[in-house]
Amino acid sequence: GDYDNGPHTVPEDLEEAIRDVVQPLSNLKLNAEQPIGISSPWRPKLSKVDVWYATFGSNMSSSRFFCYIKGGQMEYGEKVVGG
Repeated sequence: GDYDNGPHTVPEDLEEAIRDVVQPLSNLKLNAEQPIGISSPWRPKLSKVDVWYATFGSNMSSSRFFCYIKGGQMEYGEKVVGG
């Protein structure tokens, strides 16, 4: 296949761009008691951002995936994840 083996450049504002995406997500509360009609300012910007989750084995279970997303502790697990 065709692979890009050329030099890669990182935009100077990459760190700021990543922070602009991550900060609203880190403040996001799942299952928060909010009226559905409220419009969040981050939503239009982040609606164009894809989130990928690659997994294999036991991490393919939906309960484990949602534990990673929402936070908590898996049954029989020792580690608490922040979500």
